[in-house]
Amino acid sequence: MFIIPASTDRGRIRATAAMLVIVGWTACAPAIAKGVEPVSFGSQGIVPLDRVAAWTAPKVNVDGLLAEDALNAGRSDLPYRVGFPMPADLETTKSGTWEELDCGDRLWRLRVRSDGALWIVLGFDTFRLQDGARLWIYEPKGSTVLGPFTTADVRDRGDLWSVPVDGDELVVEIFWPAKLRLEDPRIHLGTVSHGYKPFGTIGRAAWQASARSLGDSGPCNVDVACPLGADWQNEKRGVVILLSGGSGFCTGSLINDTANDCRPYVLTAAHCSAGSGTAFGFNFERQACGAGDPGAPTTQMISGATVRGDDASSDFTLLEMSALPPATFGFYLNGWSRDPGPAATTWVIHHPSGDVKKISHDADPPTDGLQWGATHWRIGQYEEGTTEPGSSGAPLLDQNHRIVGQLHGGTASCSSLTYDEYGKVSASWGGGGTAGTRLSDWLDPLGTGAIVWEGLDGASCYFQPAGSVSLNRSRYACMDSVGIHLRDDNLAGQPTQEVSLSSTTEPAPETVTLGAVAEGSGEFQGTFPLAAVAAAHGDGQVSVADGDTITVTYVDADDGLGHTGVPRTATAMADCAPPRISEVLATGVTESAATITWRTDEASTSVVHYGAAPPGTSTSSIVALVASHGVTLAGLSECTTFYYWVESSDGTGNQAYDDASGAFYTFTTERSTLPASPCGPHASVVGIEPVHDACDSGGAGDADGNWDAGEQVQFSVRIEDDGTTPLTGITATLVPTTPGVAVIDAVAAYPDLAAGATADSLAPQFTAKLRPGLGCGEAVSFDATIRTNEGTWIGSTAEHVGRALAAAGTALDESFASGIPATWAVDDGGSGGGAAATWTTANPGSRIFTAPILAPAAVVDSAGAGPEATQDEQLITPVLDLSAASSVTLEFDQYFRWYGSGQSEIGDVDVGSSLTGETWVNVYRRQGASTANPDHRVLDLTAQAAGAPDAQIRFHYYQASYEWYWEVDNVKVTTSAPGSCQTNPCAIPAGPPPPVPDGSFGLPMRAGRAEPDGTSIELSWDVATCVAANYKALYGSLAHLPTYGVDGAACALGTAGGAIWNGVPAGDLWFTIVATDGSGTEGTWGVDGSGGPEGGTAPSGQCGDSARENLGSCP
Repeated sequence: MFIIPASTDRGRIRATAAMLVIVGWTACAPAIAKGVEPVSFGSQGIVPLDRVAAWTAPKVNVDGLLAEDALNAGRSDLPYRVGFPMPADLETTKSGTWEELDCGDRLWRLRVRSDGALWIVLGFDTFRLQDGARLWIYEPKGSTVLGPFTTADVRDRGDLWSVPVDGDELVVEIFWPAKLRLEDPRIHLGTVSHGYKPFGTIGRAAWQASARSLGDSGPCNVDVACPLGADWQNEKRGVVILLSGGSGFCTGSLINDTANDCRPYVLTAAHCSAGSGTAFGFNFERQACGAGDPGAPTTQMISGATVRGDDASSDFTLLEMSALPPATFGFYLNGWSRDPGPAATTWVIHHPSGDVKKISHDADPPTDGLQWGATHWRIGQYEEGTTEPGSSGAPLLDQNHRIVGQLHGGTASCSSLTYDEYGKVSASWGGGGTAGTRLSDWLDPLGTGAIVWEGLDGASCYFQPAGSVSLNRSRYACMDSVGIHLRDDNLAGQPTQEVSLSSTTEPAPETVTLGAVAEGSGEFQGTFPLAAVAAAHGDGQVSVADGDTITVTYVDADDGLGHTGVPRTATAMADCAPPRISEVLATGVTESAATITWRTDEASTSVVHYGAAPPGTSTSSIVALVASHGVTLAGLSECTTFYYWVESSDGTGNQAYDDASGAFYTFTTERSTLPASPCGPHASVVGIEPVHDACDSGGAGDADGNWDAGEQVQFSVRIEDDGTTPLTGITATLVPTTPGVAVIDAVAAYPDLAAGATADSLAPQFTAKLRPGLGCGEAVSFDATIRTNEGTWIGSTAEHVGRALAAAGTALDESFASGIPATWAVDDGGSGGGAAATWTTANPGSRIFTAPILAPAAVVDSAGAGPEATQDEQLITPVLDLSAASSVTLEFDQYFRWYGSGQSEIGDVDVGSSLTGETWVNVYRRQGASTANPDHRVLDLTAQAAGAPDAQIRFHYYQASYEWYWEVDNVKVTTSAPGSCQTNPCAIPAGPPPPVPDGSFGLPMRAGRAEPDGTSIELSWDVATCVAANYKALYGSLAHLPTYGVDGAACALGTAGGAIWNGVPAGDLWFTIVATDGSGTEGTWGVDGSGGPEGGTAPSGQCGDSARENLGSCP
């Protein structure tokens, strides 16, 4: 967005007012004098720079980056990486140091450090500086100063990128005038790029001790100043070196259009990811063949561009630079040919490995591509020179000096005389069929149908007798300032020039006086305020309303063609309406994260303010302009209510917020367990731990540690305090739910538990009698009531009869050796990112894998996707039929590299099946920290997948924008299924069944109240005359006594002859004590007056007894 010229001032490189350039914009407001220094340079009494607040980037692993780059050696289909961009979140409200100046003005400064950097690039993803404010970027000693940047430098995209500046520290400074005291600067620094290799000569001195810089390319490369380039001295002036996002080098070429109107178009490769954050360096070359040391690439550089068209099929991107290069750059707009036939011979001019400009030659006609097909030209091998990483995007020129393609990639190098392939201009001409995916709309704006077009010397662009006027943006907010630029070379030497500015609301124009950009330049620039007020002509502002057309008019006295008084106009729109916010919701709430969603009626930014108390002191934001918003808040405390409100600003800067009319929105996070338990007190049953098993009649299964039919088993039940508070006074009561199973000891106590702790029941534990005939593998189930001083909860648990001998199997075993299989699904839910947009095995970020993770592995690479990309990426397995499985285990190897200063990206492993209701259930989450490298993970998926015919597993990487990456490899799903079952049931005695007392003899039963209200009754009965395995109390309403109708039972009273019956139902009851053999048979209920069994002969069906012995076997 600015130009750095070749001249220097007192040893300082400066981007002064005369050098600010965006889309034809070449100066700042007249009030800002040419060459003005940062305010701090001449101010007395301000805070010394070493006491100004600093932001230090996380330490960069340069050795790791260099090792990754080594793996890419020779890959010309990737940009040549020299910088490492890192996300930042820096703005004036929470970073830096503010100071008071005279007259109510203020000064803000921030030091930005990345220790060990050879150079730094700063990327402001929000740059909408208000009128009157000024921003500078400079090296702390002042050797390099960029700026001032003003409201005139604001463009529709609202971003600003610096060129590389030597050193590992920069200072950002803002002068903030008193009139803006009630506002905050509308800037946000979102990217800091750490230069770890020289950018040409920038950083070379600090690098010389450990590596090469200039001359970094292979020895077979040929300087463009050598004899091979003698006939290409015009075309070389159009070739530029690109640095995009402070990260990777590529090559590109200026290219002419049929209007010959000097549009600064640049053709490069799509895989270079060039755009608004791209800087273009001119004339980085030696002046003699193999000799001479040029200045830094930033000596002549323009920063900022707009993508006009791109298409991956032919790998082209056409950019329009933010400004026409100045005449001092001596540039050339190369010609082109879209002839589908091959050239006779070809040349390529390029910057291999970021080196000075080189030229290569192939004496043979190119052929159709093999690697990328017929949309490409293939060079079999070069007779002279080669290409390397960094050459990507370089122009392929035919014998007529016209561009016929741009370099996509290949394997050519000084040590490999092999192929390269270039996207064809002829294929890109029609591209994807739309203006944004083809060249024709831009290179043939007149619709001439030309097949070839000649180049244009940039010198012809510099006398412009016909005047032209432009506005710096296409839309303005209603309290904005309009930036106006005028060029008319007939006015060269004039200090000022007037234009008029009007709107729909104020059609009578206001007069605006523009100041000369530079003495004798013929260019003028200025700003003028807008206001949403009633029109008042001559009040020094233009009145506007939402939807107005704003028009600037310049009357050209002489257009150089014999016409006089020719009006020249440019228009923009007034956008006064803030976005309308609706449907604010908190979704996906977990123990540590929540996603806030809302909608706006126009594309806008996304900002959430939140905290444990309103209005909240934390902020999370996404600067991308969208209508459907989703911001994930991470690192939240569990079991906490958060208050939040949302804010959105449209592309013009109009701002809206929704705080639920001052009440604020809320959500409450869950417990940090999977599955989540409620916040507060809570207990759950974990499982059964066998203690002892015995057969009264003996047998092979006696005391073998397994439950077998007919045994009496003693066991503990483990419970967990899975709430957030301690539990005290704990007991558990078991009730069997398997027919024929009787609990003899049904209640056990527990020690007090801290939150998160587990404990087994205390002795004498639980005791149950298993009925004969239980099948091997059959579940013996119990309901458990857990009572504590803090609350009561009901759970269940079970143990299986016998020992299952499982059959093992493998349902999935994927190492990605042949890439991601077609049976897997990849869902790209993000935006942008190029080759690194989603899950891939191509390893676009050249990550170094640690065994057992081996290339190719599945990688989702947020850093490789770049600062403008967002990621919500899913890698989903095929559908797995696990209907025969009794258990399911997932294993995989991973390296989740977390970026601590980003948006708290999340890596989830989820399972979906008919068992989960066809929804994704999370079984593993990684957030807030990196894993070990490598990390072998084993997960039990039995609950979500065992028995399901339709299970799938998802690796879900989301809430990521310019973070690090996640590697996944060796994904294996194993199962066990019922194979056979081993059991040793108790031996059945040869004689009659054990005695079942008939209740007609012995001492009488007695009962008394244990509680005054009768809810507990103390019982005693005769157990000496005739011993039974256990006893129970049957009861019913007194009204049912004539028929002995049974309404319920108190089971497992034990064999002591006394018990407390708790929970006696209210009302008048009859009850009786009945014996049971513990194997499903109960005794009679007594003898009626006729000597027959009381209540008939049918069993009660209570306490698991399904039979009744009416004869009795005791005397």
